[in-house]
Amino acid sequence: MLSKSKYCAFSQCPKRLWLQAYRPELSEDNAALDARMEAGNEVGDLARGLFGEFTEVTARKEDGRLDLSRMIARTRQLVSENHPVICEAAFSYEGNYCAVDILRRENGGYAIYEVKSATHEAEIYGVDIAYQKYVLEHCGISVTSTYLVCINSDYVRGEELDIQQLFKIVDMSDWVTLESPLVPGKIKHAGEILARKEEPTLDIAERCEEPYHCPFWGYCARHLPEHSVFDLYRLPRKKKFDFYRRGIISYADALAVPSLSDKQLRQIQFRLSDCGTFIDKGAFGIF
Repeated sequence: MLSKSKYCAFSQCPKRLWLQAYRPELSEDNAALDARMEAGNEVGDLARGLFGEFTEVTARKEDGRLDLSRMIARTRQLVSENHPVICEAAFSYEGNYCAVDILRRENGGYAIYEVKSATHEAEIYGVDIAYQKYVLEHCGISVTSTYLVCINSDYVRGEELDIQQLFKIVDMSDWVTLESPLVPGKIKHAGEILARKEEPTLDIAERCEEPYHCPFWGYCARHLPEHSVFDLYRLPRKKKFDFYRRGIISYADALAVPSLSDKQLRQIQFRLSDCGTFIDKGAFGIF
């Protein structure tokens, strides 16, 4: 199945989707990603109580994997009974699967609430929700609204945690409207990518870092020298890739660039001359 996470991976880079499917062992161990996922799970658990009582449909097989068939059947039953709040509501349409964090009944249909541990909306969340909306509507659900549930960074906790203050709800209709026309074509293209036996040929580019650092960066960037412009101190991402496309890749290449800062030039010179570690003694009051 094409899940919403796979759809978002494809939206970042088709090659990433292919590698996830065929070469997952090439993915980097990413402690930051693991921490973000753990935090996201905790936030998701808290957010389920935002609208009072809810029914969760998560079901697992004996081996611990999600039992998608049971979840989909249970969701269908709950929707037919007009349950007001369903968490992890599962839907599948022609091989496209999604589980909605919070599905809330309103105005004769259901509103989608996507929960994130972020503090503000972003384009990728609109991409995520638009895919969910597409799947639900093709399953016969009237999607009335689309929202992002994220952290309210202005909230200051008292003795008790107030989840009504902890979260803020953002209307994502504008973002979803932008993405929705693209969904059918992207699903078709993603299917074509997954049907391929050979790895897609795509060079590294800004998409490797947008919206997230790709866990396959080390594999796709293995042709870079040990020390490259991608390692330069405070060099903007856009400029790194601009240098790369111009053939300015190694530290030796970068020496000829007049726009580098003094710190960046020092970084290059110390590495090329094997000068060890630079210590700014003046900054420590050492003369």
